[in-house]
Amino acid sequence: MIKTKNHMAGSEWWLNSENLSFSNIVRQSKIPENLSRYDSEDIRNITSILKPVNRYVLSLYPRPEILNIKDNLVTFRQRTHAEIWIEDKGNDILYAVDKCHQRQFYPSKNKIKTEECFLATYKFYIPWFINKNTDISIDPVKNESTPFYANKKMFPGSLIDISTPYADTEFVDFNIKSYGEYSLKENYGIISKSMAMYDMSVVLTDQEILELREDYGQ
Repeated sequence: MIKTKNHMAGSEWWLNSENLSFSNIVRQSKIPENLSRYDSEDIRNITSILKPVNRYVLSLYPRPEILNIKDNLVTFRQRTHAEIWIEDKGNDILYAVDKCHQRQFYPSKNKIKTEECFLATYKFYIPWFINKNTDISIDPVKNESTPFYANKKMFPGSLIDISTPYADTEFVDFNIKSYGEYSLKENYGIISKSMAMYDMSVVLTDQEILELREDYGQ
């Protein structure tokens, strides 16, 4: 049954997941264990500093693109892996859903105020993370058309040991723009997959950048 909360419509469990960690969301979402775990041989064999948060991400989520490398500052751009269907329910309520085992976004307890967006504030989980103890910054996409407005933030990244059964990852708050190419009717639209979500920047060493370029075939 569809419920409403904080300008969002969705299932009761999903609407009340705003305070859950990513690992708890994964364990409560009934995602098959062979996809939900981090401590897998497939992920263990990845030598890159960029890691998927679980085998679901490894199998289905595209790695972020390398947008720019300047003075050891590397900027990545992450894209969605599935369509997002939205419906304006009226009374400032937005229904947004993506039909995949591990949803790309969840409700946020925070609020972003911007005139170009619906009032509902969601949060992406970061599917591919920097496996290093270093500061990481998130910025909204500015030089490409996207239906998402991501909230700017900085957070301390952390090294996740491969023996960790279920990895946690940071969330990125965002709102959906109330107009754009995705609109099909006055109150309904479909956001295509491969849309730009956010930009992620980190300072890496010369050796880490060299290994990253090799991994990306650059």
